[in-house]
Amino acid sequence: MKEVKSPKKPLIYYYLIVLGAILLFNMLVSPLLVQSQVIEVDYGTFVEMAENKELGKVEVNEAENQILFTDKDNTVVYEAGMIPDQDLAQLLKDSGAQYGGQVVKQASPILSFLLGWVLPIAMAGPFTRSGWTTPCSMTLPPPGSTQRRCTTACWRPGCCPAT
Repeated sequence: MKEVKSPKKPLIYYYLIVLGAILLFNMLVSPLLVQSQVIEVDYGTFVEMAENKELGKVEVNEAENQILFTDKDNTVVYEAGMIPDQDLAQLLKDSGAQYGGQVVKQASPILSFLLGWVLPIAMAGPFTRSGWTTPCSMTLPPPGSTQRRCTTACWRPGCCPAT
């Protein structure tokens, strides 16, 4: 009979390490990659470019107090802090730029947490070998035989008789 040895470290540790690495990447590296492509300017530069008709597309985001805009060729993306200005709409009309705003819809924090964290972890659980899976199932022996057979891949010691 072959002795089945359990892994020295359960797979859940590796799963958690990969999950942590993905989390760190999403929190630290991704924003840096996106941020390096946007040039930050002041509101006066935005107004000058609008008066000189040098704007391509403009997106006004009041929730974050920022204006994202491109030059006429849509090659460079600029960001400016927003200042309360009653003439902003008229300025954008006169500049000939394509402009729009963002509709901000606040999602439920509980739903966001469930869909963003709990559901993916629960879906990945059965694919790990950490004990979240169902135990090995045994079939009845064929008539005249005394040996049971596993119907799933066994990795737990003592689950199925060694063949």
